[in-house]
Amino acid sequence: MTLLAAEATRPNRAALWLALAKPRLNALAVATVGIGYYLGAGALDLGVLISVLIGSGLVAAGGAAFNQVAERDLDALMTRTRSRPLPWAASRRRRASSSPPF
Repeated sequence: MTLLAAEATRPNRAALWLALAKPRLNALAVATVGIGYYLGAGALDLGVLISVLIGSGLVAAGGAAFNQVAERDLDALMTRTRSRPLPWAASRRRRASSSPPF
């Protein structure tokens, strides 16, 4: 295999991080936090709302990545999750569990 062919088959790092973050699932959690802020805030401060949403999204993404790394062995055994693409198989487990995506 040539270097060019190996580079073409290497997974995109951004796509791996996106798969680890589970954005579709975590969007629901962030939306819930936003609704809770809106309902509970006396006065709506857009800067605080954006900060809360970004922070909640980062925490949810980190939790999703940690969960996938921690349960990779069980996911491989279960029929329902066995066929899922495992993003940490293409990247190093250490990198997925210990460093930010940037």
